[in-house]
Amino acid sequence: MNFHSSSKKRRVTNKHYPAIIIGAGAAGLFAGSILGRKAIVLEKGDRAGRKLLLTGGGKCNYTHDSELPEIFNHYTADRKFIRDALYAMPPSSIIDYFKELSIEPAIESNGKVFPTTGKAEDVVSALEKRCSIEYETEVLSIRKEERFIVETTKGTFTSSAVLIATGGISYPHTGSDGKGYELAKSFGHSIERPVPALAPLALEYSLKEAEGITLNLTIKIGKKSLSDSAVITRRGISGPLAENISYLLPDKREITISFLDITKEEIRAENGKTLLKNTISLPARLAKALLGPIGEKKIAELKKDELNLAIERITSLKTNAFAIKEGAMSTHGGVSMKEINPRTMESKLIPGLYFAGDVMDVDAECGGYSLTWAFASAYLFAKAIDSFN
Repeated sequence: MNFHSSSKKRRVTNKHYPAIIIGAGAAGLFAGSILGRKAIVLEKGDRAGRKLLLTGGGKCNYTHDSELPEIFNHYTADRKFIRDALYAMPPSSIIDYFKELSIEPAIESNGKVFPTTGKAEDVVSALEKRCSIEYETEVLSIRKEERFIVETTKGTFTSSAVLIATGGISYPHTGSDGKGYELAKSFGHSIERPVPALAPLALEYSLKEAEGITLNLTIKIGKKSLSDSAVITRRGISGPLAENISYLLPDKREITISFLDITKEEIRAENGKTLLKNTISLPARLAKALLGPIGEKKIAELKKDELNLAIERITSLKTNAFAIKEGAMSTHGGVSMKEINPRTMESKLIPGLYFAGDVMDVDAECGGYSLTWAFASAYLFAKAIDSFN
């Protein structure tokens, strides 16, 4: 597993490799870094890891310092499907692997793991150096005869094994444009509806006066309720809360937001000369966005319907919302787990065809969990290929 080569740009025609990896994102790079010369990574862009460079605000939160089986609680997928991969390559092993690549971990108190340099480009570069990559090589089609025949814009590649690691449909300009779904469907695979995940939310109710404010909120959608940190934006909210619930909002839907837990009785108990906006422990700009002119009134001057409206907006603001797909870092949905062997990530329909990362119907909360899955699933593929060659 230590036959590695540096990445180069070159024109290739009719080349055979033990394994072909489609996509130089997190999963593709990880698998390629393990297999080295035993695999060729085909990347349609002119550089690797475009979305990886954006993770963690450009600092790359590459895993989460979690113990097994606690980590399973942070994924939406069936635990039975993800357990083999996460046990085979848990966060501790991911940290150790990157140490071998000279990436030392900086583990925050909340468990998020970053490179000590704080640069995502260092993580991408460390993986990229151990891969054999063909850049600007777009896969046009794949068919299987005795071997897989991969037609590209730079000629034909053949192999006994192909890994589809193209990502989902998040951040299309980074390369995750849904191409992997087309390739999977061409072999008869089912695709669970792909929708944005780990995305900011757009709200119908405008909070733009409070842009930039960070606070803990609670959002309720149907029977699901989630509390976490959120950042007010011009369009709505971003941050962990928005990202972790965005997969439920592929289309416009009513949500309920609780900014503060307060009652009418608590407000009435305040000095009647106190302005309403000064009785609630919310930032002034947010209080103004929620209360408007009512917030400038004294407690004693509030009418019953005004007080009721104020309480409603503070404790249970109802507004339509939807995930901003252009800002999604992951995809909920993808290639059906029912058609993939969880022990190897190999297709149950087509021997030799594998999947890794976000192209599958597996997504997780923010905090390094999605990358953990990308690396763990890629590891199972690399392990399977390495054992055959």
